Amino acid sequence: MIKDYHIIIVPKDKSQTKSVKLSGFTLKVLVMAAFLSLPLLFGAILSALHYQNELVSLKRQNYENHKLLENKNELMDKIAGLQKILSGMDQNVQHLSKVLDIDLESMKFGLGPVSDTEISLRNSTDDDLLAEVQFVDELTTTESKLTLNMVNKKLSELREASTVLTQKLEELFTQSKDKMRFVNAAPNQLPVDGWITSEFGMRKHPISGGSRMHYGMDIASPVGTPVKTSAEGRVVYAGGRSGYGNLVVVDHGYGISTLYAHLSAIDVKLGAVIKRGETLGKVGSTGSSTGPHVHYEVQVDGIPADPMAYVVK
Repeated sequence: MIKDYHIIIVPKDKSQTKSVKLSGFTLKVLVMAAFLSLPLLFGAILSALHYQNELVSLKRQNYENHKLLENKNELMDKIAGLQKILSGMDQNVQHLSKVLDIDLESMKFGLGPVSDTEISLRNSTDDDLLAEVQFVDELTTTESKLTLNMVNKKLSELREASTVLTQKLEELFTQSKDKMRFVNAAPNQLPVDGWITSEFGMRKHPISGGSRMHYGMDIASPVGTPVKTSAEGRVVYAGGRSGYGNLVVVDHGYGISTLYAHLSAIDVKLGAVIKRGETLGKVGSTGSSTGPHVHYEVQVDGIPADPMAYVVK
């Protein structure tokens, strides 16, 4: 015999109670339905959790792909920029080496043995630079073959090439500065406008009359005519000296020095740094002199040399 069941609902305030009548058959059906629906409910919960995890994973993957694409574009821009800089630097190196007549193959950087990488970079030609440009084009057009490792490796290679080219430029500029200093130190012009009355070499002495070696050249000019330094240098003597009268000696470096004697006035001080063409005194006839002129000497490592050998004709 199937019994009936009553479910009594009691409100919180106990004002009115409600009774729901369930037959035994109905209750059994409900219990059976609840029992059968448990696996379905459990499966639905698992499916929901699975899809939620898949959605989170998909969002994360989309975010990472977006970041990879941004990084790729940024790296591509860096490669293109480095390539442009390297190309310009290489052109500058080649141009400077031609202008300064410097053999790039003889230049070495750093200490220790030269590595194979350095040799390959130093021997790079325009064809190599063209290959670099083609590599950038490949990265742009072949998306399927592009990986961040490839881009990072290429960036590293370009940075190494940039470092070598920078060292080349620094070496070239160092050599160019040294060459410029040597050019500035060469006494390539005469110190005063006038008439050459006595050249370098053996001559009859104008005062004693005997045959003597003349270690410089005499340039006659009116008293007070500005006497200018024939090259850049430092004043190492400025004062009187027996036979030379008022004398200025300028050290130009590289073992080269010039002497300016018989001056009527000295316009520079000891230790002053003067440039080519700067006035250092005035023409006079002091010391052993027979008339207003400048006795001009060029010495190399203390040995007198013919001044005309340095004058640019």
